[in-house]
Amino acid sequence: MTLPNAMSISAINTAFCELLATPTPADVTPTHTADELMVWFLLGGKDVGKSTFLNSLLGTPVSSTEAEGAEGTNRFVAYLHEDAEAQLRARFAELDVEVEYHTHTSEPHARLCLIDSPDFDSRYDRHVKQVEHMLRAGVADGAVLLASHAKYKDRDYWRAFAKLFGLLTPSHILFVMTKADEIAAYEKAMREDFEATIRRRVEAATDGGDPQVFLIDSPRRRLDFAKLEARLLRKLSADHVRRSQVDNRRRAYNSAAEAIRHHYHLDELRKNVESAADAPYLDELFDEHFPPLYFETVAERLRNRRDVVAATRDWIARDPGPTLAGLAALGSLGRRLTSWLPGRRSSESGTETDSLAAPIEEELRWGREGLGERLQRTQRESLARLRLESNEAIEPFVDGERQVEVEVRHMLGDQLAGSPPPLYPWWLRIPLNFPVYLYLLFFLVVLLHPLFLLLEAWDVTAAPNFGQAITLDNVKVSVIGLIGYYIMALLYTGRRQRERVRKVVDRVVDGFTLSVRTWLRDETERPISRFRQQFEKLTRLLDTNAEPR
Repeated sequence: MTLPNAMSISAINTAFCELLATPTPADVTPTHTADELMVWFLLGGKDVGKSTFLNSLLGTPVSSTEAEGAEGTNRFVAYLHEDAEAQLRARFAELDVEVEYHTHTSEPHARLCLIDSPDFDSRYDRHVKQVEHMLRAGVADGAVLLASHAKYKDRDYWRAFAKLFGLLTPSHILFVMTKADEIAAYEKAMREDFEATIRRRVEAATDGGDPQVFLIDSPRRRLDFAKLEARLLRKLSADHVRRSQVDNRRRAYNSAAEAIRHHYHLDELRKNVESAADAPYLDELFDEHFPPLYFETVAERLRNRRDVVAATRDWIARDPGPTLAGLAALGSLGRRLTSWLPGRRSSESGTETDSLAAPIEEELRWGREGLGERLQRTQRESLARLRLESNEAIEPFVDGERQVEVEVRHMLGDQLAGSPPPLYPWWLRIPLNFPVYLYLLFFLVVLLHPLFLLLEAWDVTAAPNFGQAITLDNVKVSVIGLIGYYIMALLYTGRRQRERVRKVVDRVVDGFTLSVRTWLRDETERPISRFRQQFEKLTRLLDTNAEPR
């Protein structure tokens, strides 16, 4: 999973859901795209006077009040400037809600939209679902929570409040008690209780703040009506609307981020990730599944396999290096001659690795499990410490057996690549070959002596006097000496070659087992490292991304 450097809160939520294989994502409310329209929703229960308040506020009948005693407001009723209708329709484009539009031409209110809503406690499910759908869509910039003196402590009222406080800053939620004329005798006591109730709820839901509380008499426009009217119908600049939306979106983002942390238990998971990635724990887990005895056993098995020895011998034969003078040429000639024999197959470069891959994979078995099976079990146990709800979450981080086969093949090929160690060090090779070079020099003089005599006869140059040294007896003795010395040198070289093969086999086996051990230890840690990397990247995005700009 490749993560960009910036993601929306919805994308982060989806990424966490995929990473942890959680059946359901966190309940995250999206935010609308920024525009120049300030949208206020009037929210309340049945018969609290939402439509009456809107009509009194605007001084014109916008929302019908005739059906209040029956179904109530059955759709969203929007009051906005005619030039802003397209923006509001774009904001509601993906919502399956019914909206009735009423437009005006008042320039001071060009950026203001007031929406009367169906009752959120209606006995009609369609009304309740519309309001819930609108709240979940995050399309509001402000809300007026209206309640009568008989309903401001109802559960539905505070459920709407809790939802709004995850989306809007406190300054954009207005608490209004309607029909205050009915409690004229108890106005002071009711105001104190209403304000105290609102304040307790606000302080419990947020870090404090002074809530904006109003008591109104809508038909007579009395009590706090003028103050509420000034708050809602004030002239708005584009910068004011933008700042209000940015504040709301930031609050919605923080609320959604907190919901994600709670839903996926990120604080607990972070501790589990640190525990699972602890190096001593991984060392202990690795030693439990791959103890030192395992690698000693594997090395001993490989040293005793003839095909391993044969592959090493062929590798050395392809690159014998500087040894005894002329031995490389003789060995090449011998291999060429024996390759013509029936049933003899010439070995090509690299075939040793292919022929040894399957046997070595068998030698890497431990008990009833192959190397791939045991490695997968080790990786699953390292990830089990994360304590994820679903085991499916760890499977993408567990390597398959096929990769193990490929890696084993590559590690073996690395050991049988390059040049093998020399048979003789330079300080031993020089004295060993010195007699051979003397004999060869003598035979060269013998071959060139007639030429020297011919040149002297032609008066070209004086020939060296080798006549007394170049005799038949001396030539015979030199030939026998060269053959004898070469036979002894070959016998000595053969013995050294056998020792060399055994040493190279030990080196190949030790290097291979060391490579396997290092690779297995890295593979034990790799799944949790990859999970940790993605988890930390997501949590860092969640903590640092600020959606509003």
